[in-house]
Amino acid sequence: MGFGVNLVDKTKIVSELRNLHRSELLNPFPYRDTDRIQEFYKSEFSLIPDEVFTADFNDYCMTISYVLNGNADKIPKRQVSLLRMNFFERFPKYIFLEENVVNFSIFSAEYSSYEKARKMLLEYL
Repeated sequence: MGFGVNLVDKTKIVSELRNLHRSELLNPFPYRDTDRIQEFYKSEFSLIPDEVFTADFNDYCMTISYVLNGNADKIPKRQVSLLRMNFFERFPKYIFLEENVVNFSIFSAEYSSYEKARKMLLEYL
């Protein structure tokens, strides 16, 4: 008996990822909510040197999108290590936001969709 994900499971994951990509991951970037977050947490953000929240979240999303755009077989090791971390693990300077992300519905939905995709990608890999 082998370990890991079998071919049938991988095919199912790929199908689910394609559906997720079409239905949830092609939304416009949530600029309105990232602006609201930065305004709401103005004092916390002011304590972060060289803070670039919008760019950091975009980088997190693009790491996942790169793989979804047909690059799963040639994903660099560094990118695999990035996929192992959620946004707040990868960018711990924003940890103050983690428990309150649900208060920003558009950002929260986008983050949840990318988290779902990230976890499915890890199953695939």
